[in-house]
Amino acid sequence: MKAVKRSIILCALSLALCVALLVGSTFAWFSDSITNSGNTISAGSLQAQWSYRTLNSDDTAEYTAVGEELPLFSSDTVWQPGGSQGYDFKVENVGSVEFVWGLAIDLADTAGESQNNLTDVLVVYVDGVKSEVGFTDGAVVIGGTLAATDGETTAETDETSCEFSLAFAISESAGNDYQNLSVSFSLVLTANQVNGGWEDSQTVEVGA
Repeated sequence: MKAVKRSIILCALSLALCVALLVGSTFAWFSDSITNSGNTISAGSLQAQWSYRTLNSDDTAEYTAVGEELPLFSSDTVWQPGGSQGYDFKVENVGSVEFVWGLAIDLADTAGESQNNLTDVLVVYVDGVKSEVGFTDGAVVIGGTLAATDGETTAETDETSCEFSLAFAISESAGNDYQNLSVSFSLVLTANQVNGGWEDSQTVEVGA
């Protein structure tokens, strides 16, 4: 009886061993692995630089960065019919992403008791030429596309900077009703990635 029981146990163990070998061989696939390591993804930068200098400066004159702390058009200037004030400006793409840019007027509340608005008689000049764009809220006085300084570009231009002059004047036709009026506004330079996405914006508050 013991011999029979021993035989049964040995058979069971042999069967279990055979099953284990069979299962192991069934899932023993060939394999190979190739690893490419050390990869890095670096995001580019969208960065516009805006600077100015005295209107009609010599080409060798240096530009100064536009800052929010210094209004370019100040109420200290005596404005009168036919009078004007302006600057030479330079917009540069100093990042690695090409962008479309625009310089816009952002009006604040207008002071003065007269029903006339000083903006009605303010004229915009770009590169010495009277602009068809009026002195109105949100008006984009000039803009364009600038290629990336360092990076791939799909823009039709390879220019990375743009120089222009911008001046504001009170029309010679302005009558006495416009005396003692004032208008506060900001100049806003906005640069947007050509195919959308990133944006850079620079604002300068201005009083006139």
